[in-house]
Amino acid sequence: MVVYTPEWQSFHRLKDGTVAVLRLVRPSDKPLFRQAAAEMSAETMASRFFSPKPRFSDSELTYLTEVDAIDHLAVVALRRRSRAGDRPVGDETTDWQGIGAARFIRHQDDPTIAEFAVLVHDQCQNAGLGRELLHHLAQAAQERGIKRFKGDILATNTAAFRLIDSVAPGAEWLTNGIIAIVEWDLRHSR
Repeated sequence: MVVYTPEWQSFHRLKDGTVAVLRLVRPSDKPLFRQAAAEMSAETMASRFFSPKPRFSDSELTYLTEVDAIDHLAVVALRRRSRAGDRPVGDETTDWQGIGAARFIRHQDDPTIAEFAVLVHDQCQNAGLGRELLHHLAQAAQERGIKRFKGDILATNTAAFRLIDSVAPGAEWLTNGIIAIVEWDLRHSR
C-alpha cells in the first residue's frame, strides 16, 4: 500500500508551538520556494547548495517542484504565516511559508539507491523538523523500492552530521575534508 500520495499530510509541532504541515511538493509551490530562498540566510543556503544561492531561477523552480513522485520525490513543510490553525494545505500559497523540504532522486544506474537532500528554514532549525522530513522521505523511498540513501554534505555542516547520526546511526561516512559522502540502508533508519 502506498501511503505517500498527493493527498498525504502529516503534522509536526515546532518548538514555538506552531504546527508545520508536511505534504508532497506540488508544481504550484514555486512561489513558496522562491520566497523561502529569499528568507533564508546565506549560510543556510550555502550549506545545502555548496555555494551562495540567493534565489532560484525559473528552471530550478521547475526542477524542484515538478517531480514525478516516483524517481524524484519531495516532501515540503509549511506553516501558516498568520499561525491561524492546523487546517489542511490547499493549493493557495499566499498564507503559507515554506519552512523546509527534503527530496530524493533515484540513481539511474542503480534504482535501489537515491540521492537525498534536506533543507530547513533558519527560523525552524533545531526543532526536529529536519528529522521529521528525513523520516517521511525515507518511508516514501522505501515504498518505491529504494533501499539506500546517499548524499553529499559540506564537511563543515555539523548540523547535517547530527541529523544523519540521529536518523541513521549506522551510516557510512567518507570525507575528503571538504565534502562528506554519507550512505545508509533505509531499513536501519530510526
